[in-house]
Amino acid sequence: MEFHKTLRKLAHILLSLILFFTLGCAPSLKLVKNNFSDYPGLSSELANLHINFKDIVSVQPVGKTYEERSIFAVRLSGEMSTRKIKPALMLIFTEHGDEHDMTDLGIGIIRYLAEHYGKDERLTNLLNEKEVWIVPMMNPDGAEYDLSGAVKPFSWRKNRRPTGEDNYGVDLNRNWEYKRDTPIPENLVKDLKNKKKINYAGEEPFSEKETQAIRDFLLNNPNIKIFVDYHSGSAGFLQGGVGFPIPRSEKDDLPLNHKKKYEEILEQFAREISNPKDKRPSFVVNKERNVAKTVKKYAPWYIKPFIPKNIPPAPGTSGEWIYRELGVMALGVEIMRDRNFFKRLPESKNELVENQIKGILFLLDILTEDLY
Repeated sequence: MEFHKTLRKLAHILLSLILFFTLGCAPSLKLVKNNFSDYPGLSSELANLHINFKDIVSVQPVGKTYEERSIFAVRLSGEMSTRKIKPALMLIFTEHGDEHDMTDLGIGIIRYLAEHYGKDERLTNLLNEKEVWIVPMMNPDGAEYDLSGAVKPFSWRKNRRPTGEDNYGVDLNRNWEYKRDTPIPENLVKDLKNKKKINYAGEEPFSEKETQAIRDFLLNNPNIKIFVDYHSGSAGFLQGGVGFPIPRSEKDDLPLNHKKKYEEILEQFAREISNPKDKRPSFVVNKERNVAKTVKKYAPWYIKPFIPKNIPPAPGTSGEWIYRELGVMALGVEIMRDRNFFKRLPESKNELVENQIKGILFLLDILTEDLY
């Protein structure tokens, strides 16, 4: 038993060294503060965008957090004064507090759409017939805490609601309604219930003000036909992945099952958002509930031994609930940072916006009242 424990410790040390040399050390607080938007900066930027582009940009709070910060939703729509109801695309960013690159991606997309409306014919026509809703920072309490210096930047995932016994925070992307009988490893089941863990799911689905706010907004806006939840992480061997709700089995009793349609759309979407300048493999579409096979395919040889045989989909995510309960096409985008991302700031952020815009225009192209 002691021998196996020693082996596990050595494997953990080896993996930590591999990740350090692959991804580099964590960015300093100074670098993060100088290059990424905090909540006051976001609020100011949105106010300026509304003032400068009031004919196409409107900003409204859709809820408040535990610490009383507003969760802003930005509407981008041409011919706004006509008040006609249009098919809508909704994008959310920074559901996890430590994903500051996603906040700036959301701001960058808003700015790009506003600045190019009336200049880019394709974009202008799309926004005249359809609209985009963007929540650039769904978890402002978590984001501000991650930037406070109390923890290392890019490390605080949850929100900041006290959960008792000096514990704080719920993982918002585990707090959407989910089936507790979904087959997942026992250790993950325990983590979801453990208030000390970074993926603690909360006492019950929608226990958090942030998930309640986005849920209620979706329920009140049935014209939203496509929903995209953007996340980020670190990986030196892949640009990122695109996922969607996948049936649990061939006998799945879901009211909706559009796997083939999803795959066709997301394959093209993944091609659109891939960066041709990035030497890493392009974005991939995960088509199976067990993502281990996909990860293992692209991971370098020295990481493959540490990849488990089974990596199940996380329960309680936004996409699962939105697709299954509302019938809205829902997808998740995981954008992977490598060690060059922080070295090349701010150019790397600008490139990210440029490539993700291509995917958004593609989704607007296919957006209709009835996607299926």
